[in-house]
Amino acid sequence: MRSAIAYVPQDVVLFSDTIAFNIAFGRPEASADDIERVARAAAIHDDIVAMPQGYETRIGERGIKISGGQRQRIAIARALLLDRPIILIDDGLSAVDMETEHAIIRSIASYLEGRTCIIVSHRIAPLVDANEIVVMEKGRVTDRGSHVELIERNDFYSSIYRHQTNWYAQGVVTGGGR
Repeated sequence: MRSAIAYVPQDVVLFSDTIAFNIAFGRPEASADDIERVARAAAIHDDIVAMPQGYETRIGERGIKISGGQRQRIAIARALLLDRPIILIDDGLSAVDMETEHAIIRSIASYLEGRTCIIVSHRIAPLVDANEIVVMEKGRVTDRGSHVELIERNDFYSSIYRHQTNWYAQGVVTGGGR
């Protein structure tokens, strides 16, 4: 079962090695083209090529030399490179700003065709195009449906969506916000 799942945690484990090594960790035989392809999909490629040694930049212990959002995007690229039928993103977009979050979701959509993707998120924005959203309150499932269905019938969900939309519009919440 584990071999069918690619997992992107909120708190990413990175190694004191190059960016390329960290992306290809689960598939060390991956080509440079494959690594770049998934880095582009995870919206991290431009950041990488702006670094002094590009994909050969060493990121330090636990990725200390890069931001939390960059660490999460490297983890997304790593998961995409594994090419598994199930992708689990456990709040793996929490450290990126809303614009980057949308870019990642749009970009990985083609990778998700024919796969199951489970996104755990406190933010609703990455979920709006999901086939099904499961709403939890106080640790219990209280509703499920599409974004439109939940906006229409679930006061808890629609209230969170309104608040988050207002926060983003006012610039109050960026990367890492909830």
